[in-house]
Amino acid sequence: MDEFSYNQVFTLTCPSPRCPGPSKIIRYGKRKGVQRYQCKTCRRRFSVTGKAKRKQVPAEHVGAAIDVYYSGTSYKQTAEFMQDAYDMGEPSKASVHDWVKGYTKLARAFLQGQIGDDGTKATATGKPVKAKTGPHWVADEMQLKVGGKKYWNWNVMDAKTRYLLASRISRGRGVNQARAVFRKALRAAERPPETITTDGLGSYVEAVKTVLPSTKHVVSEGIYAKLNNNLSERVQGTFRDRTKTQRGLETRRTAQDYLDGFVIDYNFFRDHEALGGRRPGEIAGVNVPWVEWADVVRMGGEIAEPQVRSETLSRHKSRPTPKPAQRQPTLGETLGFTRPGKDAQMAEIRDAVEAYREREAAERTTRPRRQPTPHIYAGAGRPGPRPGRGSLRF
Repeated sequence: MDEFSYNQVFTLTCPSPRCPGPSKIIRYGKRKGVQRYQCKTCRRRFSVTGKAKRKQVPAEHVGAAIDVYYSGTSYKQTAEFMQDAYDMGEPSKASVHDWVKGYTKLARAFLQGQIGDDGTKATATGKPVKAKTGPHWVADEMQLKVGGKKYWNWNVMDAKTRYLLASRISRGRGVNQARAVFRKALRAAERPPETITTDGLGSYVEAVKTVLPSTKHVVSEGIYAKLNNNLSERVQGTFRDRTKTQRGLETRRTAQDYLDGFVIDYNFFRDHEALGGRRPGEIAGVNVPWVEWADVVRMGGEIAEPQVRSETLSRHKSRPTPKPAQRQPTLGETLGFTRPGKDAQMAEIRDAVEAYREREAAERTTRPRRQPTPHIYAGAGRPGPRPGRGSLRF
């Protein structure tokens, strides 16, 4: 039998965004059987393992967990799926939560132009990614329970590409809330629509006039009428089916984070039958370096969000650091001795202490005694000693 051997040839570049270049990579030993490398230009050490950055689980497994979660399972069910599918230990619910939250923020930061294709701020464009939408949009709102309270979920979608332009949580459904979701939709599109279809809510009328002045507003006449809003109602139904088993919507922030992840999954990672098995982001011409969630995990990098919690989002205001209590001077320091002495010095201190005590005793003997304050009683009308218990007053 003939034996064959081959050498795998690949090019390595320094992963550090601060490396001035050009990269000069050398081998730098092994750690737990994994080859380590070092860049001689910036002294950065790294390894090529195929795993997610700062994670001990391969990127394909983490991406599958995020995909399963947005398909309609809980954190616990997602962890059990990973144990059965990949023959591994069941990850904790906290780990699955961190994966979903962290990489959803990473994808959102890329769409907002805060990071580049490599996941770093250095290659960020600073401009949000815009979709090539059609001439007609649809908008609708639905009631949602967040932390046991009633909130409203607003959605704006392009009718041609099925691309979800905006999804926003609000406490009410007035004119200001309708304006906010329309402005968010405009930031995600290249141009405003020619027409927009909504239901009969009065807030839409004023919001369309101010935010979309050149757009014709069409009010739906019902699901069976020719002028209907069925496309938006279908999206609301998809979201309603998902949130029936969702228990993580405890605050408005967590609800909005989940909505952002749902929109990203809906636009870029879900095949749609109405689009011939294609995805809305593909039809809308949105160029992203992803095909699946595992690609987002591989991108890794920096999440362009502040790590310091702002004071408006904190329940408790920061308290000032208490000042240390001042140390009281000792008797020796009061008498002029600042350091302990030996035999001679201790004798000197004892003499000084005796003299101090004698002066205090002399002052107490010469000090005039305090006289009792006379009391005046209304009955007697003259000063006298205070009557004791059981005495009568006249």
